Amino acid sequence: MRKTLIYLFSFIFFFFIITIFTLEKFIFEPPQPVYGYGKASTAIFNELTLNDESGSLMKLSNKEFPPSDLLPVWNQENKFLDSTLYFIQGTGPDLKAQVPLERDKNMINIAVIGDSFVYGEGVENTEIRWERMLQYYLDKETETKHGKKIFNVIPIGRGASSFNNYVEWLTEDRITRINPGAIVFSYVGNDNYPSFTEKNFCRELNTCTKDNEPILYDDCGPRCVLASCLLGESSLFGKIARKFLNPYFPNTTKFILERYCDPDKLNKRYKLYSESNFIANADKVNHPYYKIFIDSMDKGSKIREDIPKFVYFAITGDYDITSMSEYIDFNKYNYKVIPRTEYNLLAKSNRLDNQKYLLNLDDKHPNGIITSKYGRDVANYLYKYFSDNGLINSYLSKSDHEVSENYFRVSNYLPGTLKINNKDDTITFSHDFDYINNFTGEELPYETNGQYFPCARVNYPHSRMVFSRDIEKLKGRTISIEAFIKSNLSGDLYYLLPFGLDNDGNELFYNNFIIEQNKNSKLDFIIPDNFIGFMIIDTSIDCKDFLTKNKINVKTRMNMPSFTIKYKLI
Repeated sequence: MRKTLIYLFSFIFFFFIITIFTLEKFIFEPPQPVYGYGKASTAIFNELTLNDESGSLMKLSNKEFPPSDLLPVWNQENKFLDSTLYFIQGTGPDLKAQVPLERDKNMINIAVIGDSFVYGEGVENTEIRWERMLQYYLDKETETKHGKKIFNVIPIGRGASSFNNYVEWLTEDRITRINPGAIVFSYVGNDNYPSFTEKNFCRELNTCTKDNEPILYDDCGPRCVLASCLLGESSLFGKIARKFLNPYFPNTTKFILERYCDPDKLNKRYKLYSESNFIANADKVNHPYYKIFIDSMDKGSKIREDIPKFVYFAITGDYDITSMSEYIDFNKYNYKVIPRTEYNLLAKSNRLDNQKYLLNLDDKHPNGIITSKYGRDVANYLYKYFSDNGLINSYLSKSDHEVSENYFRVSNYLPGTLKINNKDDTITFSHDFDYINNFTGEELPYETNGQYFPCARVNYPHSRMVFSRDIEKLKGRTISIEAFIKSNLSGDLYYLLPFGLDNDGNELFYNNFIIEQNKNSKLDFIIPDNFIGFMIIDTSIDCKDFLTKNKINVKTRMNMPSFTIKYKLI
């Protein structure tokens, strides 16, 4: 009898393992990777030699580069962009600049606090983040009226966060470190709903996160509760799933979590409200979550009362914010709500849910057209506030606030694996094909689809090099360009595409040029209006073809040939 039971137990156990293995490998889709900080390899790039003897002039091209119109391409693109952002600027809330800009230490610091709108999810060029737009318009205002920059905008953000999180981030240590002259809260419509990573929720739900460290689940918000269903400490099944199933059978765990951890059931179990019900409820001000929001609002108003606190409603749509309960309550607790003047002018004459105003087909965050309005609204209000209160004159009266300005400098670039070298008025970018092709998946955030370059914006893999917006002051100057691309392919395959960003946040493409492979290609480029950067485009494979090949061979990687390009300001 005992022997029979042993055989039966062994059979059931092995049947269970084989079943899970089969489901894991052949049935369920692979889970999306959890992105965290990557550590770049210290390997030296092979910088290709620019050989003057074999040079040729770049020829003007009539080729056009419209963005991809395929949703799957943009879906993969956004995974690449998200992993790149995590690597470049961290997970937040303290955001690192890819290329730190030298600013006067005595400038008036403006802390902008928010969620994915401030973090920049889905953004390819960080100059269109609304906090960067705010910096741009503040600089324009003060340089026009006072001949110098006066403000320094500091972003503090993390995706899927709530106003409760924002207040928790205002620690004494962080305030002391950044020394803000003002704090601006970027308020989005669902910021009054918990993210479930706040201290009064996360301990029970096992969803606590640490500042500037990777989060276990990057799609937090209400679905953090889903994670607690299997990965929490509250049940025996949760412990088994966390310690046994998830490490070895992540696809199966993901399927079970999505299939059986129903959010409505969990909300009832924990006496929670679903986000949709909470936001749509006319009586939400009496909900416990709104009361937590009010408590955070009250607490935030009392943190360093000497620092003025502002709120900007970064809400897409033609809303009368003055009728919103949040607007009334923010004023009640002495937050200064910034009018949406510029934004409302745009919203009254346009449907802002139109694709024209969104980042891309897959990411519904606002693009530069809308973020420029956010930036203008806040810049206009803050400048008037600081001017009326004498703080601008106070800054100008100081004698130790001079910083030598360099208008020819880089703001950001993609991919983050490029090597950049600045020397005097020369900026050099290099890419080593072998460096990318030999990645093991540990040096940098690794994409399961093997995409290491941006693609969808021009429908081909490309490198994007963005200058500071100060480059507009160099209009009419010449940039001497030398490029060398090492490739065994023939034909016109590689292009240099200058692009710009106008005063309304529209991305502009100028005439592009052919770069001949295996030759030192040269171009004298005269800086036009609104210019901001260059792309090197590889047309040997388009985004759709890459996805098709990747389905056949999962080890296929979106790489570009080795290149070096040098920009020298004349």
